[in-house]
Amino acid sequence: MGLSINNDLGRIHISNSAFAQVITTAMTSPGCAGKIWPASKRGRKLGLVPKYSDTELSMYIETGFNEDGRMTLEFNVIVLFGAGIRKTTEILADLISEKIQTTIGRKPAEITINISGIRSRQVARRNTKIVYHYDIDG
Repeated sequence: MGLSINNDLGRIHISNSAFAQVITTAMTSPGCAGKIWPASKRGRKLGLVPKYSDTELSMYIETGFNEDGRMTLEFNVIVLFGAGIRKTTEILADLISEKIQTTIGRKPAEITINISGIRSRQVARRNTKIVYHYDIDG
């Protein structure tokens, strides 16, 4: 799966592997490293392989367009117990949004981060959605 955009020059297809690489890079950045990990919908932790873009994470990313024709992105994570969920996910979403803007030229309309687990000694399953909306201007 992925995202296809039609323009004057033709059709551009962006695979979920490219989005997985952006998300992986953001998760290993300061502010997120050691606090947040990619996950399946059921809360199973997915492996991070920074050197390879085609990871298991790409299977769990949902992309699309909203009614205005702007991109939407949705994926699942596990957050470390004690880490501020709102602050950590905000940093993650902003890093992803900035990278998408530099790559595609437009900010996404929204990034939805599904908290599918909280990690302490084990992973406790959760089902919490956090949605960040971005304006066209910034």
